[in-house]
Amino acid sequence: MTSSVKIVALFLTVAAVLFAIFYFMDAGADRERAKIERENQNAVENADDYATSLGDCDAAGRVYNFETGKCRGAERSYWKLPSWLTR
Repeated sequence: MTSSVKIVALFLTVAAVLFAIFYFMDAGADRERAKIERENQNAVENADDYATSLGDCDAAGRVYNFETGKCRGAERSYWKLPSWLTR
């Protein structure tokens, strides 16, 4: 083989390897983006559920327990709050 054919073959080999690397990197990035998007959507749905349940609990005059994530059945107690907050 002549030197010019060797150079062209080497160039094509390097180009094919670089194409494969960038193609698979892009495919992996797309999968990761899709995964992150699904996680974000789940977080939004959970936040909406949380806000709704917290709001419903507050509207019912009950106390929301953040540790358990549930509405406690007891009525809210204002005895520790200053009088200007309970008006």
